[in-house]
Amino acid sequence: MLTGCGKPKEPVYQIKFDRPFRVGQSYHQSTDGEQAMEQKFSGQSRSTNINRSLKFTLEADMQVLEIDSDQQPNRLRAEVQKLTRVLVGQSKDLIKSRSSYILKRNARGKTEVEQNGVTISNETAKLLQMISYLPDGRVSDDQLFAPTRPMPLGASWSYNADLLASELYDPDFLMEINQCTGAVQLISLTNCSETTCFILKSDFHAADFQLTVSKRLPALKGTMEMQMTRVIPTNPVPLPLEREEVMTARASFATNLFNRLPIRADATITLKLHSVLKPVPDLP
Repeated sequence: MLTGCGKPKEPVYQIKFDRPFRVGQSYHQSTDGEQAMEQKFSGQSRSTNINRSLKFTLEADMQVLEIDSDQQPNRLRAEVQKLTRVLVGQSKDLIKSRSSYILKRNARGKTEVEQNGVTISNETAKLLQMISYLPDGRVSDDQLFAPTRPMPLGASWSYNADLLASELYDPDFLMEINQCTGAVQLISLTNCSETTCFILKSDFHAADFQLTVSKRLPALKGTMEMQMTRVIPTNPVPLPLEREEVMTARASFATNLFNRLPIRADATITLKLHSVLKPVPDLP
């Protein structure tokens, strides 16, 4: 006698982007990354292309000094042993010997870097901002991207794209991002070094994107889109943690200078990061 002839139930997965941390927790972070930028400007009679790429490597011991209500780091102490960047084929050791920094989120959720009690904004600081495990923004990735229920492989869900647009706001530019849509898809599972990981792909599109780089010039008007692929552990345990991210952002603008000179600008930025965080004894 046959029983249970129905279709097997498809497995579903609870997806969490964020991992809880505690004050005093210490870990070693190894990160390899690459950033590439391509810009193209075209007018009535000529066009200009600008390409730039850099690679970077970080080895550092981190200690959590402060967490927020979501148990995400607000302040980190970074004992950096090595920070190297390669630009136009030339390698430079930005940090050769152990150096101490404080990384903290400001009121806008953006990372600031201090050394010896002074806020710094040099090349070293900009790379540490890019690489650190501090959340980027005022809301967590779970609040932005996580689904409200377990999902099967191949499933897609919408996220709050307008909230993401507000997180992208930069007061250094006069920028408006409207008519936004966004979705995340659970692509597959893969083996990481010590566990199983999700492969997730997210998309973002803004049909109305305006950027003013100078009050003396008309606003650049166009569209913006971003694609991000993330590899994150299925296990919500905070450490050890291995993550991989590839983000590509594209923007296309057009404007008319002085009502007679049509200008078009296209920009593409690609960022790749691979990080491994392993627990170490709490730093003194």
